[in-house]
Amino acid sequence: MRKFVILLIGVTAYICACVHADSTIIKRQAISKIKRVAIIPLKSSDAITWDSIADSLSMYLMRTNLEIIDRQILEKLLKEQNMTMAGIIDNPNLAVGKLKGVDALIYGNVKVVATHEKSTPAWKQCCSCLTLYIWTPAPTSKTTNYASFASAKLIDIQNGVTLMIVTYECDSAKSPKSVAKAMAKEFYKVFNIKAEFEK
Repeated sequence: MRKFVILLIGVTAYICACVHADSTIIKRQAISKIKRVAIIPLKSSDAITWDSIADSLSMYLMRTNLEIIDRQILEKLLKEQNMTMAGIIDNPNLAVGKLKGVDALIYGNVKVVATHEKSTPAWKQCCSCLTLYIWTPAPTSKTTNYASFASAKLIDIQNGVTLMIVTYECDSAKSPKSVAKAMAKEFYKVFNIKAEFEK
């Protein structure tokens, strides 16, 4: 029993150590006035990863009392100002003072790391044993991209002032949804929101 408890503590410590999210609050008083937030995709070399994180972050923040601006509405607002989503991802400051009805903007970046795993399917291993060295199947290689670091800034869209920064670090592969969940928890703390994280 004692060995099991020690093992459980060790595993828990490892899991906690590999995922770390933190926030830095710069303007707490201004944050309390934020009601309507637009989230743009986090800048990264892997479009699927940053888009997925932004979508999942939107999903988690929709469970709060914040009003999250729909992506299509945001694109319409940008179009009215002769701007594009791609332009805002590259330079979020272009939107400062130009998006009516939006209090704040969440943007940031993601560092993506690729991991390579080699494996030989069980049926190939079986065939390899049966053929007795006559034919040995080559192992297959699988590449997985994951976010090793992500940061998101909450800025006042009217004046461009940074209100808070949320950072995330992990040394093992986690899904974009897990990254967004860890970051959303930091936003929840700042906005004093209690929410269920069952999904």
